[in-house]
Amino acid sequence: MSADSSFDKDDSAEDSTIASILDDNPAFVLLILTVGFALLFGTLYLTLADFVYIFIEYGFTLGVIINLGIAVAILLMSSLFYFIAKGICLWRSKFVKKKIKTVSATGFVVMPSFVNSSVKIIDFNNRKTIRRLFIPSTLDNKTVREIASNAFSESPLLTSVEIEDGIEVVGLGAFQRCVELQSASLPSSLCQIDSRAFSENPKLRTLFLSEGLIKIDDCAFFKCPSLRSVMIPRSVCHIGRVAFDKSTTLLVHPNSYAEAWAIKNRYSFQRIN
Repeated sequence: MSADSSFDKDDSAEDSTIASILDDNPAFVLLILTVGFALLFGTLYLTLADFVYIFIEYGFTLGVIINLGIAVAILLMSSLFYFIAKGICLWRSKFVKKKIKTVSATGFVVMPSFVNSSVKIIDFNNRKTIRRLFIPSTLDNKTVREIASNAFSESPLLTSVEIEDGIEVVGLGAFQRCVELQSASLPSSLCQIDSRAFSENPKLRTLFLSEGLIKIDDCAFFKCPSLRSVMIPRSVCHIGRVAFDKSTTLLVHPNSYAEAWAIKNRYSFQRIN
């Protein structure tokens, strides 16, 4: 599979962290709404219904019953708003996303990033049967900037991945648990590898990281026991917790961030020129 159209790089900024959280994690929105409404109704209760006055006015037993009733009412109202918010998220997931996501001629499922004019790959039609995967930086004349969370996770037959120059982010768990994956070639345009992007791939043994990469997040290559060594570009300035297995030897540049990280976290490493 290959891209049929040219790639014209623009200067649009990549998706912000907050935009990604709200776009990919509606549960985060639900939590904020639920806590917010609970605090709102709790404040109204304490302001408008003085529970001490109720005890004085109605006595201890009846006061307890009345206050418990008000507390249950607040809880029910908060739950009501929770389910309203959850319904909105489900509607968005099932109907809005269904309308805006499209399938390219080569089988990639994409949707707009909402922040810039690019698209992100969210799935692949033949995920269960694909063996060798080439991911282009343009699809149907649209620029691809990101491979979204879990886009190719648990692809059972996938053995190799090559990503074309132009893609900047590999999302959370994008290639997680691809048990037959043996090699991954990542482009020089790539600046961020999110948490668990390639974790739990027991046969992954060949990994090429290019200069220009900035961030390797938590557990990005965790539980990849066949990955004996990997060269960390000098440009990397953040490596998350347990980003690699302890069995992986890091090939680092002298006095680089990667060398300092390896020493601090007690990883085996070799200096390269």
